[in-house]
Amino acid sequence: MQSLPVAEFRRLVERELLRRNLAKVKLPGETFPAFCRPSLEVRRFFAPHAMKRPWGNVLLGVLGVEVPAYARWLASKGQSPRLARLTYYISNERQFIDPPSVVTNADLPALDSWIDRIVSRCDGLPADFREIARLRSQPFGEGARHLADNPQFWTTYDEWRATARKGGELGRLPICERRSARDR
Repeated sequence: MQSLPVAEFRRLVERELLRRNLAKVKLPGETFPAFCRPSLEVRRFFAPHAMKRPWGNVLLGVLGVEVPAYARWLASKGQSPRLARLTYYISNERQFIDPPSVVTNADLPALDSWIDRIVSRCDGLPADFREIARLRSQPFGEGARHLADNPQFWTTYDEWRATARKGGELGRLPICERRSARDR
């Protein structure tokens, strides 16, 4: 079985993610684009990592959440805005490695199914501050159990929340410019 050239495969993945109403965004401090669900408080995103292997194209990547207002606050304090993200690599989830996420020219329907799984997981990520806070006490899914296991995130998160409440900053700024019909 012959696989697609990796550049064509990446374009195909991008087209399919956009077709499912994920907006293409550049996360602060990252080189490659991510695809997110529009939200007012929390950016739920997937950053694809598509690569070519001798047996076919493999699509992996990172699912995560980012709190942009928290990222801006961290940057204003001279800290990395990346600390405002909770992420996990999807190869940690059984549903993304069984069946394998390898796509060849003859196997494009498998890509469609696989993209649907990614979008479904992205939609299941925390969408607001309340759900983010709940991550501390409740595990989040099979592969994402460690999503909340990021001490650097929580170190200043509570301080930011208290500061943001006093200043009225919570939830004011949109995160993705394009909204899907579902999120309107």
